Amino acid sequence: METVKITILGSGTCVPSLSRSSCSVLMEMGGAKLVFDMGTGTMRRLLESGVTIGEVSHIFFSHLHPDHTGELVGFLFASKYPEGCRRRDSVRITAAAGFMDFYEGLRDVYGQWVELEEGIVSIVEMSNSGPDSIQLDFATVNTLPMAHIESSILL
Repeated sequence: METVKITILGSGTCVPSLSRSSCSVLMEMGGAKLVFDMGTGTMRRLLESGVTIGEVSHIFFSHLHPDHTGELVGFLFASKYPEGCRRRDSVRITAAAGFMDFYEGLRDVYGQWVELEEGIVSIVEMSNSGPDSIQLDFATVNTLPMAHIESSILL
């Protein structure tokens, strides 16, 4: 049986706290590093866990509230930075319904600052109307709709 390591990077909300960061979980399995939600503080907490942003192969967003997506702009921007962060490997973003519009909105606001080289980012938008699943090389990710907000999914 393969080892799966789970690190809670943040368990807080949008309320600033010295003891908790916004929502984010790191899962390491199958040689991949998956981040579930990316609230503010996620990149620092990744580094504290010994993981660089360039090692993250998959990002999952359960819904699009700022306390779950707040670090995405910084992540994309830092992934372009030449000094040690420039992303060379692809990252797959899997997210709740509405993410493509959300991402296009970020691109409208930030333009080239959040646009990565062709083929570096792939995006999969999950259904919010019922169970959905995607097959990765090393695992299956199943989702279910949640009652939090209309587009919420449980990963």
